[in-house]
Amino acid sequence: MSHHIVHVAVPVPLRQIFDYLAPVAALATLQPGVRVRVSFGRRSLIGIVIDVHNLPTPPLGHLKLIEEVLDIEPALTPTLFKLAQFASNYYCHPIGEVLAQALPVALRQGDPVAAEPDLRWRPTSLGRLLALETQQRAPRQMAALTLLRDEPQGISREFAQVWGVTTRDLGALVKRGWAETYVHEEPHELPSAQLAQPPLPASQEQQLAIDRVLSSTGFQTFLLEGITGSGKTEVYLQIIAEVLKRGQQALVLVPEISLTPQTVARFQHRFRCPVVSLHSGLSDKERLKAWRRAR
Repeated sequence: MSHHIVHVAVPVPLRQIFDYLAPVAALATLQPGVRVRVSFGRRSLIGIVIDVHNLPTPPLGHLKLIEEVLDIEPALTPTLFKLAQFASNYYCHPIGEVLAQALPVALRQGDPVAAEPDLRWRPTSLGRLLALETQQRAPRQMAALTLLRDEPQGISREFAQVWGVTTRDLGALVKRGWAETYVHEEPHELPSAQLAQPPLPASQEQQLAIDRVLSSTGFQTFLLEGITGSGKTEVYLQIIAEVLKRGQQALVLVPEISLTPQTVARFQHRFRCPVVSLHSGLSDKERLKAWRRAR
């Protein structure tokens, strides 16, 4: 009889990994990057599988059984898993804590990697044709219906709350046949080489910088120097356009959160592909949503 031993990194300040017995029913899903719930001392922690070994003989000592396997597929992609291992070795920091920091807070607490169904409300054909002025006795419902008509993708509970519309108002519309609920699914968009706007003509200095970066092979650092308004962002945009043509992603670092909206807006105006922002000003839920999209 073989014995499957799972090496698990747990989020504790100890520079070692810990061994656990694999549940037989979950053997097929245990692989590097999968989250597991394990007993650690008097606590129950969520760790990351590092490796799985098959031993022909029983292991020495008493090993605890993994309490729960949380993922069918790895929460950390192979690339991100290797990056975390590199960071752990390079900065001499416990691998369990590094792997935990690579995940949004919600995933560290055991939430599913896959997004929950995005339930939304949208107007029915009857609701779109309804003459609002004929329903003056129900102003709240008409305000809700007006909001629905203005949002072709439908509205979520959170969006409705921002505009002072309650689920009770929306429920009344559904009951009268003027609205319906549905599960909204975001299309999984890959980086696109299509541009929403054409690039600006590059100056001689800008073109020199663009050509120099694009002609490099492998990893290399470049310093782009210029005063405010000199056109550095346009250089970044044109380089990123070439990266998107290769079917790759680009990571842009902004020096402060206050610059995020204008930067994101400029990138959205230029590129016909998703632009996701991540920063400390987002809530845990918003960060998880952004992480899922970037993943």
